[in-house]
Amino acid sequence: MERVRGIFRGPRTLSIMPTFRCVSHCASCGTLSTPHDKTSLSLQAILTCIHEASRLNFANIVFTGGEPTLCWRNLLEAIKETRKLGLMTRLVTNAYWATTPNRALKKIQTLKDAGLDEINFSTGDEHAKFVPTPHIMNAIIASLASGFKPAVMIEDRSERIITKEDILSCPEIKKFISRDQYCLALADNPWMPLDPFEVVHYRSSVTANHDNLDSFIGCDPILQSLTILSDGNISTCCGFGTRLIPELVVSNINEPDFLAAAIENTENDFMKLWLRYEGPMKILAWAARKNPAIRWEDMYAHHCQACLRIYKDATVKQTIKENYQEKIGQIISSAWMEEVFIPKSFKRQTL
Repeated sequence: MERVRGIFRGPRTLSIMPTFRCVSHCASCGTLSTPHDKTSLSLQAILTCIHEASRLNFANIVFTGGEPTLCWRNLLEAIKETRKLGLMTRLVTNAYWATTPNRALKKIQTLKDAGLDEINFSTGDEHAKFVPTPHIMNAIIASLASGFKPAVMIEDRSERIITKEDILSCPEIKKFISRDQYCLALADNPWMPLDPFEVVHYRSSVTANHDNLDSFIGCDPILQSLTILSDGNISTCCGFGTRLIPELVVSNINEPDFLAAAIENTENDFMKLWLRYEGPMKILAWAARKNPAIRWEDMYAHHCQACLRIYKDATVKQTIKENYQEKIGQIISSAWMEEVFIPKSFKRQTL
């Protein structure tokens, strides 16, 4: 196996979107997925990406979308091949297929037999308009019964119907938790609009401002993760920027050594290093100090919406262009501390 010796030294993840198509048509879908979008990767393209990731010593493959289970046969073949190569596998799905407990159990068992290691579910008020909450419950219960420890991402807004408590109140799920309190991971994820200037009302203390700015860290997926989009493009983003921010596209599967090229192109872009080691919230705060006309406080709870603002707002972009050089030394030092010095220090302490 070949190991790309770039700036980032940790295990890398490759996310693959077999299709942009989804059974849902959620408002503000970050991947712009709809039931009508037929864009998809061939099985051969998916397998080529998996083999390239293995050659470069990636740690795991994530199948996401769109709704990846709409490409059921290709998905199963891809999971099997990934496991043959010794990489971990994860599936992100909205569980539209879990229409009954028996159907959910059959699907989950088929995925497990193919070699799936982890499963994540997405739900919330917007998702529930297209995928009823009982489907998610069926999928969670079937996963627990099959030995998975599923993760569930729930849309977070100031006013919402579906919450963690709703899931935890399910009697069948309670039985599993009573035996193992760590068998299920639930997380709130701020639901963000696609307009970088639209302000959403969240629960208090969720949005970034000067008082809590230190709690907002860098964007970990950049440098660590690459996403193969259904159209063959490769993004250094794993979230809302994959299709909304062209500057985050760093390669294409039709190019030679496309994953190695994607890593090199990402790490040669200072803006992407800045996003990783400081994060979009702090970048906006810094830009506002340079240009007080830039408003940002209590506008953003989600990294991705703040990142959209950085790339879409002409004033922010111009402010960065005129002043970014003063940040180069600090960001390079942060990268060295995180990737070189600190890991070695921990290693010395454990010898």
